[in-house]
Amino acid sequence: SNKETIWSGRVLDVSWSGSFATFNCESIYTSINRFGLTRTYGPSCPFILYGDGCQVDQNNHKTTTNVVTLTNNLIQSDDFIGFANNYFAGGFMNYLPSGQPTQYRGISASDGAAGTITMTYSLPGLGTGSTINAFAGCAHNLEDCTNKFNNLVRYGGFPYNPTLNPFNGTTLY
Repeated sequence: SNKETIWSGRVLDVSWSGSFATFNCESIYTSINRFGLTRTYGPSCPFILYGDGCQVDQNNHKTTTNVVTLTNNLIQSDDFIGFANNYFAGGFMNYLPSGQPTQYRGISASDGAAGTITMTYSLPGLGTGSTINAFAGCAHNLEDCTNKFNNLVRYGGFPYNPTLNPFNGTTLY
């Protein structure tokens, strides 16, 4: 008894009018338009720092300071001295110019010995004496999550996945 499939999909709802039923359906092909799996399973954490998955409170990792010198994208302040190199890398800074909305910039590098942070690009209106907030960055690794943020319970990476793959010809033993 061979049967031929003439339609494949799912029924979304049914409405009745007396003894007649009207089906509202969608084809199986509409599933192509849906988002697929978005989570990745690698050693680094996929969560956005200070976001919903990470849940670190950014105010606990904020340094408020006044700009001592500003050269292009490089901000120097004594309050940055003593932090580990690149402590702020991957983080962000904000600045509230008078009468304007808060301005944000990413931080691409920081130097704890020199007391500097490097913005991803310049910020018009920012100058010597301006008050800024700099927020710590994350390398999305187990070490930063544990030691810098004390957030191991929400670490989203899989650092202990095996690195050898038996399906590419690698011998496992």
